Amino acid sequence: MRKDRGHSLIALAFLFLANTAPSMVCASQEEPKKLHALLPESWARKSAITKVMPTYPPEAVQQGVSGLVHIKIETSPEGEVLRIKVKPRTNPLLIKAVADTVKQWKFKPWLGLDGVYEPVFSRLIFHFSLSTGGPHVELYNPGPNPSDVQQLSYYNSARERREWREWDEVPTGGSKH
Repeated sequence: MRKDRGHSLIALAFLFLANTAPSMVCASQEEPKKLHALLPESWARKSAITKVMPTYPPEAVQQGVSGLVHIKIETSPEGEVLRIKVKPRTNPLLIKAVADTVKQWKFKPWLGLDGVYEPVFSRLIFHFSLSTGGPHVELYNPGPNPSDVQQLSYYNSARERREWREWDEVPTGGSKH
């Protein structure tokens, strides 16, 4: 009886691993690596070495499209943009304008806590506005940011991981992933 129970436990463990391992592999491919630094938008603004602002697409102006474009970026340890994700239900014309320019941005490398340059996840928000002075695009400024350029955490926030999975990936052309 004891021998059968041992075999049953081993069989159950094997079935559990066999059923969960594929989903764990898929989840790891969808979610960002755990050793990326998660830095606030203020870091992305201040550390941008090369910054190309989007131009307002004429078609968006004609259609009266305006609003905010929220993106998440993944940068390499060298500061190059590897991936761009955009909040779902964002206007495709505005997404293209932002993605075409942000993929050209370069950031100062982030020196991690262990003294090694690390990949970074951060956010940027662009404001597309149709005003009496004509259409213009600017980085959205929500106001003073008390956390400024401090590291928030490593990428372990459940909300951040969920958003990374749910937000739409934008092709960057030169992506290394």
